[in-house]
Amino acid sequence: MADNARLLRRCKAMLGQALSGSEHGDVRFEFEDGRSPLSGHRAVLCAVREEYGGMFRSGMVEEKEDIVRVPPGMSEAGYRGLLEWVYLGGALSFSLFLSLSSVLY
Repeated sequence: MADNARLLRRCKAMLGQALSGSEHGDVRFEFEDGRSPLSGHRAVLCAVREEYGGMFRSGMVEEKEDIVRVPPGMSEAGYRGLLEWVYLGGALSFSLFLSLSSVLY
């Protein structure tokens, strides 16, 4: 149990870095208005989602520039929810659901 709690603390710390746009992240997420308020950790992203792994090793622009362009119409709150899911295995809030439902419907 102690190991699980320690791992969760570390994951939350890394999520905090990502959501604050910390310079410790090695990837920036750019929204359609040009803002890049969020960052990420390439190793975490690739470990959880194969789509990120493909972006970072296929010669795509994301690999060269360390910037992932967020799909048009996706809100910052929605992408924060996605990052919560990636880093913690589940969303901390309904922001992801609400944002995705507004894009999809």
